[in-house]
Amino acid sequence: MTKAVAIMLSALTALCCVLAGVDAQSAPIATVIDAEFEKAWQRDGLTPANAANDAEFLRRVYLDVVGVPPTREEAIKFLDGDLPGKRAELIDALIADPRFGKHLSDLWTAILAGRAMERGGGPAGDLMAVWLAQRFNENKRFDETVTQLVTATGKASVNPAVTYITMIGQPPRTADVAGLVMKHFAGVQIQCAQCHDHPYDSAWKQADFAGVASFFAPVELKIDFTRQPYDPDLVEREMPSRRDIENFKRTTKDAEGRTRAEELLAYYTPKLPGDVAVKTRDVKSWRPMFARWLVAPENPATARYLVNRFWSFLFGSGLALPVDDFNSLTKTTHPELLNALAREFAGDFDVKRLYRRILNSRVYQLSGERSEKTASAGVRQLAPEQFFGALFTLTEGDALERSFGRLAVSPFVRLRQVVDIADKQRKPDSKEPYPYDRDALARYEKILEGMDSAWRLRRALSAAYSRLSSDDEMADSDGFTLTIDQALAVLNGEVTRRLGGTLGGTLLRGIIDKHATMKDRVEALYLSVLSRRPTDAEAKRGADFVAGEVVARRKEPDAWEDLFFALISTTEFATNH
Repeated sequence: MTKAVAIMLSALTALCCVLAGVDAQSAPIATVIDAEFEKAWQRDGLTPANAANDAEFLRRVYLDVVGVPPTREEAIKFLDGDLPGKRAELIDALIADPRFGKHLSDLWTAILAGRAMERGGGPAGDLMAVWLAQRFNENKRFDETVTQLVTATGKASVNPAVTYITMIGQPPRTADVAGLVMKHFAGVQIQCAQCHDHPYDSAWKQADFAGVASFFAPVELKIDFTRQPYDPDLVEREMPSRRDIENFKRTTKDAEGRTRAEELLAYYTPKLPGDVAVKTRDVKSWRPMFARWLVAPENPATARYLVNRFWSFLFGSGLALPVDDFNSLTKTTHPELLNALAREFAGDFDVKRLYRRILNSRVYQLSGERSEKTASAGVRQLAPEQFFGALFTLTEGDALERSFGRLAVSPFVRLRQVVDIADKQRKPDSKEPYPYDRDALARYEKILEGMDSAWRLRRALSAAYSRLSSDDEMADSDGFTLTIDQALAVLNGEVTRRLGGTLGGTLLRGIIDKHATMKDRVEALYLSVLSRRPTDAEAKRGADFVAGEVVARRKEPDAWEDLFFALISTTEFATNH
């Protein structure tokens, strides 16, 4: 092919992409995505659904990219726009929005630490969330993010990345750290080989687990519990000789000390899978050595897992299932596509580009219309943070922050008030130990300037609702229909109650004041709650309901409140549809 022909074909491809509403940069992988699914549809005798209409696409892409649905004004602007390529333009705008990083941070923090306050919520979880959000928004290479989490050292107030390991346990057990690191960043359940060879994956032996875990054996957590705020300090201590450990185990009468000695003996020699044992006893080089292997091009499983995880955020299911257990039995629905996405991602671990590729594909933009022989977009239940984000878009100003003031305020802000009082009461010549660490507190406050009160409140409420789970193993739940307690809390809870009403500052009051006709009010309510205009039948039913209630001598505001509550109680509101 001549250079002139190649340039011409490139120009034609770019033109076609513009006309189709797909940006040229995303065309190659977007085309691969669609081609792979097209083959599967033909194989299974399926017909792809039509493209999602603008309203369906709008709500879906907002929830998936920034974690909240559009406001009424944002919905009207997009739905009434008729410029070609407006979907690609919206995708670019949302990926550039600071809420993009916050949403991805919430998803990853839930994976790495859990939502519940006791296991990942509160100050430590918030520190990690702010740190991750900044990295996502700055589009830092994700392999570098993984490396920093795995190798972090120092104090949490200086390096928030250390919170990943500190939240695994205090102190963090070597076996737990190794198992979770491999699960979280490589999708391998290596902890199944801790006590014996892996039961269903012959690639992992007990010796492999011991070799991987040994990289984390020197990790030690130091905390001064006599001062507030606590400032966990993650360090690597020198490993004693094997002889010294054996002598200590033999002579000590302390059961906890003996257990620790046994752990040190079991995880004494780091070894990468398929490699020889590490000879150096420079323990500070061990975790960086492991991290380099974890994200290296020679270890493609990590990129495949990470791509699969990001894909699951956008589709509710991975290309390989289960999403966090890559093994010889893992089923991959589109292996060629997963490999193609992973190869590109492994080049520079660019999360924003990966999102842009997927979001611009035909597959992502399919309608959710379902029939027996139709391939359509899946309807997904909202994650807790998305659900509360959807509720928060229905408030005017900072109404919810005022209502839940304590949850919306960082615990470090409250501690600052205590410290200020203690400073005033402390005598200049006092010899008593001072229980507050002013420097650590100032550093924490500086970091958490990146978390506004609305974001903090969403996270706190999500943690509270996730704990309303009937799981026998006390696992955090991902949605709001898992238990009766959760469903009732959402339908009748304090957050929902405070959204209703027609007093000043509420959504309904604003709609009533701004729109004079029944038709316009119903339309504004639908745009606010469901990000779309009502159908003719819905508009008539809504107007008839309010009018009928007025005739029945009820106050009109009460009727509007009932209609509002009916809409936020729908499945449509609680899902990405």
